[in-house]
Amino acid sequence: MSPGIVELAIKSSVIIVAAAAAAGVMRRRGSAASRHFVWTLAVVGLLMLPAAVVVLPSWNIPIRRQMPSLSVAPLPPMVIEPEATAAVDAPARNDAPLPRPATVPLSFGAILATTYVAGVACLLARLLVELWRTRQILSRGTIVIEPEWTQLLNECSTHLGIRRDVRLMRSREEVMPMTGGVRKPAIVIPAVADTWDEDRRRAVILHELAHVVRLDCLTQTLAEAAVALYWPHPGVWWTARRLRVERELACDDRVLSSGTEPREYASHLLDIAHSLGRYRAPALAVGMARPRQLEGRMIAMLDPTRNRTIPAANRRLLALAVSVVVVTLLAAVTLVSMPVTSNALGMGSAHAPVPGAGAAVALAQNRASQMTALSGGTWQIRLASDGRSAHLTVSVVANSTYGTTIPLDSVEGLAAILTGPGGPAHYTLKRDAGSFDFEGVVRAGAGGGTFSFTPNAAFADELVRRGFSRPTAFDLGTLAWSDIGSAFLDELNGLKYERPTLQQLVNGAQHGVTRRYVREMADVGYRVGTIDALVRLREHGVDSAFVRGMEGQGMKGLSVDQLVDARNHGVDAGYAQGMRAKGFAKLSLADLINARNHGVDPGYVSEFRELGYSPTLDELIAARNHGVDPAFVREMASVGYQHPTIADLIRLRDHGVNARTLQQLRNRGIDHPSIDRLIELQSRGASADAAITGPRLYANGSLKASFLTALRHVDATFQRWADRWLR
Repeated sequence: MSPGIVELAIKSSVIIVAAAAAAGVMRRRGSAASRHFVWTLAVVGLLMLPAAVVVLPSWNIPIRRQMPSLSVAPLPPMVIEPEATAAVDAPARNDAPLPRPATVPLSFGAILATTYVAGVACLLARLLVELWRTRQILSRGTIVIEPEWTQLLNECSTHLGIRRDVRLMRSREEVMPMTGGVRKPAIVIPAVADTWDEDRRRAVILHELAHVVRLDCLTQTLAEAAVALYWPHPGVWWTARRLRVERELACDDRVLSSGTEPREYASHLLDIAHSLGRYRAPALAVGMARPRQLEGRMIAMLDPTRNRTIPAANRRLLALAVSVVVVTLLAAVTLVSMPVTSNALGMGSAHAPVPGAGAAVALAQNRASQMTALSGGTWQIRLASDGRSAHLTVSVVANSTYGTTIPLDSVEGLAAILTGPGGPAHYTLKRDAGSFDFEGVVRAGAGGGTFSFTPNAAFADELVRRGFSRPTAFDLGTLAWSDIGSAFLDELNGLKYERPTLQQLVNGAQHGVTRRYVREMADVGYRVGTIDALVRLREHGVDSAFVRGMEGQGMKGLSVDQLVDARNHGVDAGYAQGMRAKGFAKLSLADLINARNHGVDPGYVSEFRELGYSPTLDELIAARNHGVDPAFVREMASVGYQHPTIADLIRLRDHGVNARTLQQLRNRGIDHPSIDRLIELQSRGASADAAITGPRLYANGSLKASFLTALRHVDATFQRWADRWLR
């Protein structure tokens, strides 16, 4: 492999590591916008690095490399025999065979270079396809001119200080709300957005305008270009992923800083992701909600202590200057190896590394960090509203935070500390696996300080006697925090659970599988047999209250998979009850999940009922998928089309027929045609010069359709390949 390629890989890795270190320092107290700016500088640095290496003069740094000296014996003098001299001096014979040309094998470096160029070409081709997809979505959309939308767009633009013209477009397809365009930004909303309430519209517009003011489409394009250029480097793929994660967190922070209530915004985001999450935005556009990012975004937006500020201009300039200096130095530095000879017998004997010693030291250090991870940290406590419990949160050395609710009577003296006049506080939380000692200050029912954890060696011995592997201090701390002790193990045994391993026990503790949770799930009939099944239920928010609610709606005996699917798709007792109240009393869980996935809710059903329709569930899903909403029905009624069937409404919506279409037809002397005639005229271009352009477009229709299908296939193939890298 070429030394230049190796150096470029090393230098790009230095940029990524430096950015990761800076982002890591800002993880606790820095804002998402600051971290996004750091990753943006890293992407820009990666793109500038190859050109800077070529343009800037090199700065050679010698690296001494130890080489053994070799004793070379003098060669004897060459003796030329007379026969050999005669053979040399003899002229070449004409009948001597010609030498055969040597076959040059294909080198490994040439194969690597060809593979790299092919990868870059494929990713650049994917970028072109994604650019085409973005333009297609924008070209097929219609500009939103309704006053309630335009006024909201202007208000939000003024609030965020945007002076550029931003187009608001409505797509005829079901798409995730997204922003596209670098020079001429445009926000695309699905047709179903007309059914949203004022708060959801404002949240979506603010989020997408935040992408515009932050120039996220530009940074996304730069990230995709960096991935194409450095595609063999896994660190660059990871950098692009971190850029996307911090981008969405930063936009969420902008929305919340504008006065949106966090829980309400989280609810809007969750509903949009569930109903539109399957529609992927093009790579060069920025969509509002990726289902795989929801968990982290939910936690961030519901954290009241989170820093949501925007980095100041002077700090951004300082960071830019530092990054320019770093990239310049990296581009100029060239490592030159300088061998140094030494005695072969005497070199390295005292410093020779022991085989495997490095791995053993690394393993020991990792184990030691785990052993001390829960040995100490900080804590915060706050008296709960019921006056009988307290919310306790600890932050440990490994930058992990754990929270729990503890009854006041479970800790000696804790009630007096929290309800007293305040001052220095000291209390101990005793568990089977160890004890947490807390020291600090408490005032007015809240306080904080530092804590230490003391493992219980006797409990570790008991686990070994029960057949478990010996736990580390980290394991004991995790078990102690979740109160996993002898009573928990006896509870599992009494409920005929399969005996877990120590790792399964610790994993269950980390996910909140406590003795109380096990007992409550058993009370509602779920003795699922393994800790892993409990972890899965707990991880997806399935508890006894959720099970009882579903049973109250007639859905009894659901499997673990069915409970998880219902929870993941937002089907709960409230949704099931609402749908049953609207006349859908015999829907199965699969029907409810299907309806929820397509955005059919009780409110949507009620609006159609008020318009005189009695649609089936399949008709509602089809209407929702094609953007047929009550506003569209009223619009068509206002121009004389009273109570068409839902199938006809879908056909009208699919062909882009609206009140403006009818007005254009009337201007041409065509008044109130039938629905079939209306669709025919619209398909032929009734709003333009269809008589001239229509036949010409339809003549090439099959060729155009084949070309579009091929492009979509290429894009889908690239996307599956990229997703495997990004995981």
